[in-house]
Amino acid sequence: MFRGVYADEIENFDPKEITNEYKASSEKLLKQIKQLRGEYGRYKGAFAEFVIIQNLDHEAYKNNELFKSTMQNLPDAFEFTEYERVWSYNSPPLHEPEFQVDIFARASENQYSLIWEVKNRKAKFAVKEAEHFIKKADELMKIENIGKAVLIVFSAGGFFKNTLDYLEKHEIAWASDRKWLEKTSKTERKVL
Repeated sequence: MFRGVYADEIENFDPKEITNEYKASSEKLLKQIKQLRGEYGRYKGAFAEFVIIQNLDHEAYKNNELFKSTMQNLPDAFEFTEYERVWSYNSPPLHEPEFQVDIFARASENQYSLIWEVKNRKAKFAVKEAEHFIKKADELMKIENIGKAVLIVFSAGGFFKNTLDYLEKHEIAWASDRKWLEKTSKTERKVL
């Protein structure tokens, strides 16, 4: 009975057709997965920026030694302070080149303002990214008239050896300590 009803479909079946259908379906799913991974990465990075901003705004100056111990290559006289404002910085409209800095912490005149690049991913931070960061930071310092600043890179995935050499040479501080991704209080530490 089955053969009687579907005889034409069975005889005219082309295996290439089903292969092409599976291939098209697979490509569509892979494209969706890639898109979801990108969106997840964006949210993961934004969350890391948010937590670091909260720590800079409310905790770092209260726990100077703890937070300084998580960083390398800070200036000798560096101290975290109460910042006038801490936010994700976007270049002004119509400014060329257009850019975005993950975190900008404006300090009072005699203190160090902070300019951060944040990478919350498994991949290590590379020299090319550091070069791009310096260009953005230089542009921000011109626009905002910042005379005294520390550039900082946070990379959850760590750094390549040549990148650390580059950061040290260009007097850029760095951190990969996950304490920056935790909310700190005097009575407890909660991982966010």
